[in-house]
Amino acid sequence: MDISADYLALVDEAQRTIREFAPDPRHSVACAIRTQGGRVFSGVNVFAQGGGACAELVVLGMAISSGQREFDAIVAVGDRDRGVVGPCGVCRQLLLDYAPEITVILPGPNGLVLSTARDLLPNAQQSWFAQ
Repeated sequence: MDISADYLALVDEAQRTIREFAPDPRHSVACAIRTQGGRVFSGVNVFAQGGGACAELVVLGMAISSGQREFDAIVAVGDRDRGVVGPCGVCRQLLLDYAPEITVILPGPNGLVLSTARDLLPNAQQSWFAQ
């Protein structure tokens, strides 16, 4: 599947963001999210002993805190040229709760693939507060 230029631009933004923080080991993943209106937010994960917050959580929180509620696409990339990485289970649930139809850009066996947050968690239910 060919990925359109607007999705590739979002990947480029996430890659630009992670390069700004490399090689700081506290920030190993960057994320970029695009709203339905075309606004892009990007950021990195934050790490602390015993845990931290994924880049997807950080960026979604930034966008929501800026008044955004409708989202078009999201992508995360790893540091050290790891490329696009898929969201963890917690982030998949987060996306399902806040933006079930968002397009998630993922690594595939032959390049990038697109999915919705809803499709990343088959048979899942949104959290009670998201319904």
